[in-house]
Amino acid sequence: MSSSPDEESLEQRLGALEEAFDDLDRQVVHMIQIGTVVETDPVQARIRVKIDDVETNWLPWATARAHGVSFWSMPAIGEQVATLSPGGDYVDGIALPAIFQNMHPAPSADPKIHIVRFDNNTSVSFDGTKTLLRIACGGDIEIETAATVKVTGSAAIRLNEED
Repeated sequence: MSSSPDEESLEQRLGALEEAFDDLDRQVVHMIQIGTVVETDPVQARIRVKIDDVETNWLPWATARAHGVSFWSMPAIGEQVATLSPGGDYVDGIALPAIFQNMHPAPSADPKIHIVRFDNNTSVSFDGTKTLLRIACGGDIEIETAATVKVTGSAAIRLNEED
């Protein structure tokens, strides 16, 4: 028994719908991927990310601020990032740094401490519980200003003194 033209047309439309759903499923699956930075271009502010065995095109990365107040901190080679690809083609899109992992753990487990730590053991931290701003430097500190530097404290200000 042969099928009628209406049944063939319905089968073709169902086949086209199945292909469209498969493509949509692929796009959704690839919208957000986890990968590792494999190459950086500081001049263009772009990185390449390896996801499984595929290397992305040069991707911009999201930053805390990019206008007025700007924040610059290039993701490092070996750093784990997420990629966001609204079209579902994960070789294009933007990188969302960074993801803590065993090789690169969080610098604190205390939710009241905010910290920026650099490779040379220099850090700037604020402890909200103690209301303490701490700068620990692994090298020199240089302050440059076109105006006055003023240091004020409600207690003693100590220079060249060990605690």
